[in-house]
Amino acid sequence: MKNSGNKKVLFLSLSGIGNLIMQLPAIKVVKDVHPDWHITVCVAPRGTKSIAQAQSYIDEVIEMPIKASMLKHAKNILALQKHHFDIGVVLSPGQLLKSALYLFLSGIPVRIGHAYPFRGRQHADNFLTQALIEKPQMHDIEQNLELVESLLSEPVRFGTYDFQIPEHSIEEAQYLLQSLVHSAVSSPIFIGFHPGSAKGFTWKRWPLERFAEVARALHKKNPNTIFLIFGSNDEEQQKRELVNMINEHAPSAAFHITAPLLTTAAIMKRCSLFISNDSGLMHIASAIDIPTIGLFGPTDERQTGPRGSHSAALRSQGTQPVYNTESAPSFGNTAHSSILEISSKFVLDNIPSNVL
Repeated sequence: MKNSGNKKVLFLSLSGIGNLIMQLPAIKVVKDVHPDWHITVCVAPRGTKSIAQAQSYIDEVIEMPIKASMLKHAKNILALQKHHFDIGVVLSPGQLLKSALYLFLSGIPVRIGHAYPFRGRQHADNFLTQALIEKPQMHDIEQNLELVESLLSEPVRFGTYDFQIPEHSIEEAQYLLQSLVHSAVSSPIFIGFHPGSAKGFTWKRWPLERFAEVARALHKKNPNTIFLIFGSNDEEQQKRELVNMINEHAPSAAFHITAPLLTTAAIMKRCSLFISNDSGLMHIASAIDIPTIGLFGPTDERQTGPRGSHSAALRSQGTQPVYNTESAPSFGNTAHSSILEISSKFVLDNIPSNVL
């Protein structure tokens, strides 16, 4: 698309933290090609607002609930109408039908998104002016880059993260980390764990006991190792439980981290290694280019695996992903059998030799 003057572009990103991290490259490339365009990102209240606001290539951020009354939806649409957007893009994955309808009712003339299942049609394009079909097993970064190809001078075939942490968050992280582990060891090596996941996805979680086994083995190898346990506020009990498991065998070797998201990201940046379930924090770790090991069972690493230059996705041989974002099945409240197939030895064998 030729730059025929300034445009106002709305990106709808109504999914979680990891999804936004994988959507940011598509947003940035549009801004890079069209620096005069005004980029607005609309997010759901899922912890993503602060991330979007911290990215210099996003001009404005709007937060709207994805579950609301009809009156609230009407007010949201009226608010979007007042912006007079020229282009709307429904980023994937997310509330595809609802987002397409939002763009249509907001009077946005160019509406781009992925086709979606609707009333017996596998690839419905209702309310969109340009609908693409998602490609099986393509990474979510590339899925979203393909969405914006018509807005670019040439296609972008491969994408990497582009995640920015503000300086004040880096300063706050340094202060918090120093106050937390000041009496532990003189020259600590920090290793981060994220044993949790988003609500409703407990079946993605590797057992706490196996995280603790990995920690004990690494601490035995280097007693200067300090383990930082990350997670959201609703994972406090789980974080404390893992800290206690580790400290039972290696006193004062583990600490749980509770901080705002961008400060958390800055603390993570101090880690020499990050081991995580498939989660938003896994993508943040990979995006800030620290060695990252993502543990995969029911979800598909080909679509949502960590993309950093020092990242790896681990899957136990013989297991297959079973989760699909469109049908969004639930697998209960316990760890899925595929994630249980990953042993602590398998993880330890895949840790880079230069970490400790």
